[in-house]
Amino acid sequence: MLLQYPNPEGLKDPIKDSTYVKNGAFKFKGKLFKDVEQAILILSEPNENVDLSEYWKYYERDLQYIMLENDSFQLSGPTIKQAHITGGKVQADFNLLNEQLKPWKERMQLLSQESLKLSRSGQEKAAEALWPKMKPITAEIEQIENNFRISHPDSFVSLYLIDMKGGIDHPDFESQFNALSPRVQNSDLGKKWIPHGKQPKLLLPATRHWTLPK
Repeated sequence: MLLQYPNPEGLKDPIKDSTYVKNGAFKFKGKLFKDVEQAILILSEPNENVDLSEYWKYYERDLQYIMLENDSFQLSGPTIKQAHITGGKVQADFNLLNEQLKPWKERMQLLSQESLKLSRSGQEKAAEALWPKMKPITAEIEQIENNFRISHPDSFVSLYLIDMKGGIDHPDFESQFNALSPRVQNSDLGKKWIPHGKQPKLLLPATRHWTLPK
């Protein structure tokens, strides 16, 4: 089992922690030096070199994104991809967003897999013919994410949505960032953008420990 997350030193290659799955259970334990960090749980073979840049294998992998914070997390389900993750306020918000996105992402996955299959078999025009079907799904996903961000200004997930969509390069960055709560703006990720938005009152983050048992 791999737990992959961005390198805290800002280096290109991510950190990959690993542990063994025994009798259907696994455990990670450690300390997070940021308020929140998005990570990926990936079920892999021992010593397997998992490269997520191999996009054609993405849907084949048993993985799921998780919002780490200094708290305990529990996973339950037949696979990592199907597991329900609980623990932590940020993860609860992330679960809520994912539940709203689920039917649309499932539709997008079917089309993406079919397009990829056609493209890899040399049928580029047939693959491109599926793109118009993806556009309304993409628009619906974006609308759901925007609605979530607007209705959850005190959620770290809203900040990650802004970051994911380009951060300061997004034309609406300033208004979106300034709509967030001071607590979220003052997070580790938020402080990176403060010079580009308004200057909120600084808050000192607490130090906690997190574990990821099952």
